[in-house]
This record gives sequence, structure tokens and C-alpha cells, in this order.
Amino acid sequence: MIRKLEDHEFDSFGDIYVRGFGMPSFLKEDIARNNQVLNGLKNWRVLAAMVEGELAGVAVLYTNGKCADLAAAVTVPEARNRGVQRALLAERFKLASSLGCHYIIGQAQFGSASQRNMQRAGMNIAYTKAIWVQR
Repeated sequence: MIRKLEDHEFDSFGDIYVRGFGMPSFLKEDIARNNQVLNGLKNWRVLAAMVEGELAGVAVLYTNGKCADLAAAVTVPEARNRGVQRALLAERFKLASSLGCHYIIGQAQFGSASQRNMQRAGMNIAYTKAIWVQR
């Protein structure tokens, strides 16, 4: 089930975000606070995915005129491969369409599960970006 994330759940948002992206846990409070601020703004939507009554994933949608940006999405490791990202993508597509958006963009690491999920949902790669480092 996909629904709007409630203000009192943003501590869980931070936890899901850092665990899902493999980030250090000390960042979760700042991530939660930053996204809670966005959730109150007109063009931002923060969604929650539930699996067996528990928060399993979160996603952010930003809209501006006819464009929508799949700003972020993540699933906790223990809930992966259960359709969470597919459901979050479908809900954001539906929401963007209902808000008059004709274009949807997103970003993902090349070759990642996120890229594959977006392609399965009908999105196509517009460009790739290489980041070069000296070793």
C-alpha cells in the first residue's frame, strides 16, 4: 500500500533512507528534517510504502508545471524484491499525471536496480554521466 507520509513519521523516513542507501546512521536526523520541510511545500510529495503493516520504503516527487522529478526513492534491504519500488513508481506516475505533468524525469546509478525498475515502468535513458577520478 502506498500513502502520503505523515509528519510524525519522518524519523522513520530518515532511518529508511540511510539504511536503504547504505549511508551512515548519524545522517538520518538531518535527512528526516530536510525532507519534512519539503513535505510541507506545494510542489513536493513524500510517499510511504507499507509491507505487512510496516514502513518499507519512501519516495519523493517534485512537480513544476508540466514536469515531474522522481527526486528520491529507497526500500529497506529486508523488503526488497517485493514490488515496493514498482508500486512507488506507479503511484508517483499517477500523481504526476493528476497534477498535469506530461514529462517525468529521474536519475539512477547506471546498471542499478533503480535503473531497471524505471525502464520496466516505461522510462528510457536520456543520457549517462561519467564521473572520473584519478587513482
